[in-house]
Amino acid sequence: MSTKIEKIKNFRLYLLKQIENLSTQKLNKIPSGYKNNIIWHLGHMICAQQNMCYVKAGLPIAVEDKYFSPFLSGAKPESII
Repeated sequence: MSTKIEKIKNFRLYLLKQIENLSTQKLNKIPSGYKNNIIWHLGHMICAQQNMCYVKAGLPIAVEDKYFSPFLSGAKPESII
């Protein structure tokens, strides 16, 4: 189990490394022809992991709903993060 958790941790650290030099403006920019931005996609990846690991197992999510619901499939950015 710890190997799987380590993989999730390493992937999240990798994602953070990829965006560390991006401004808030760049993270929140929605490119023409798209519905979402970079920061929304990062939130969506965490939401998807919570959904697969907790919700589908019948367990409560490990984050507050305000960090979960806005990133469900079909959602779109409602504000600047």
